[in-house]
Amino acid sequence: MCTLCGPTDESKQSECEQIDERKQVNEKKNRRRRKKLWEIADCYHCSIIGACLSIADLKKFARKNKISLSTPQNQHSIHTHFVHQAGQHDDISKKMHKYLDNKFSRSIKYFAGAKTDEDLLDLWREARNNHAVAGPYWAVTTHPIASSDLQLEIFGEIHMLSHESVKENTNICRRLKEAEERADIFGEGLVELRTEGSIQLVQKNEQIRKLKQQLCESAGYLQQLVEARGRIHLLETGVEKENLYTTIKNLNRTCRVTEDKISSLERQNMHFREENSDLTMTVQDLQGDLADKQAECAALESLLQVSAPACEAKCAVCENNETCQCPGPDLCGRKVLYVGGQTGLLSQYKLLVENSGGNFIHHDGGKEDRRGKLPQMVSQADVVICPVNCVSHDACTKAKRFCKQQAKPFIPMRSASISSLAKSLMDVSTAIEIH
Repeated sequence: MCTLCGPTDESKQSECEQIDERKQVNEKKNRRRRKKLWEIADCYHCSIIGACLSIADLKKFARKNKISLSTPQNQHSIHTHFVHQAGQHDDISKKMHKYLDNKFSRSIKYFAGAKTDEDLLDLWREARNNHAVAGPYWAVTTHPIASSDLQLEIFGEIHMLSHESVKENTNICRRLKEAEERADIFGEGLVELRTEGSIQLVQKNEQIRKLKQQLCESAGYLQQLVEARGRIHLLETGVEKENLYTTIKNLNRTCRVTEDKISSLERQNMHFREENSDLTMTVQDLQGDLADKQAECAALESLLQVSAPACEAKCAVCENNETCQCPGPDLCGRKVLYVGGQTGLLSQYKLLVENSGGNFIHHDGGKEDRRGKLPQMVSQADVVICPVNCVSHDACTKAKRFCKQQAKPFIPMRSASISSLAKSLMDVSTAIEIH
């Protein structure tokens, strides 16, 4: 006979038996399955939420699941909201159950091995004595074999623990306030002690510094005393005297060596000064030669590039201008006596003088021409030119003296070059006009 349908035929009876078996299997599964949050009696939800989830946990859960709280600053309102939500079989209560399972997974595993209410009660009291309440309370409340009597008993203990917690919290707050008051008193005393201690510490440090300074000075004096005693001992034994003699000898030897070095350096310095003086004179001579060469080059270029207007101006006042007697521009037929010079350049000397409109007369300074002819040749010339580097000193001196006696221009040249002669020819007309 089927428990649901009563007397039936064999086929229906077999079907009903299968239904009964499935029902019994489901009941066994339900007995082995942990209770869900919404399956627990509503009277336990307040204690579960209060003991297992802090206000911070509830706010975090609300933010994560985008739950809007009417008064998010009111802790009692938040607690009440989730206590009411725990009894609803919806998506939020499922997420709350999952959140609690994840948070207290270790406690759930620890209580899973219990077979009876006595086992659960023993495990609960062990955890409570170790001051662990939240996780074990959730594990016992959702345990598949936990009876209603066991749940009620543990709920009572939780309820009393909450009263004790309030009392303990009140006592803690009172003791904390008293401790803060004592701390303020001690703090004031500590500040005074620190101030006084700081002053004393500064004073002690100053005393220590002075003592260290005195100690260093004493150590210095002691070292000086030891050294003085050592010197006295050496003087008394004669060792110091011998050392002094040796030192004096070494110093004398060093002084002699140093004096020799100083003398050598002074001689070198004198030599360098003489060389510097010679080099300075050489540089000055070279600078003078350079200036002369530049002037000679300019004169030579001027002669090679005669300006037509300048020649016309000079010839305009000449009485032989535009006559058959006009010898040429510049020198206007004046006789130039060249004393000395280089034999190989005589033809060029002559050509340069004649191109300048003058007549060239030469005396070699006494090499082949007789020196007695020099006065006569000076009297024939209008101007005398003498290269001082290419004629004898005697000939140059006599030519200068004869020019002075006869009131004729004498032009000495630094060299016997063509450029020097060109420069001198530029000065000839001016010299003739002056004389």
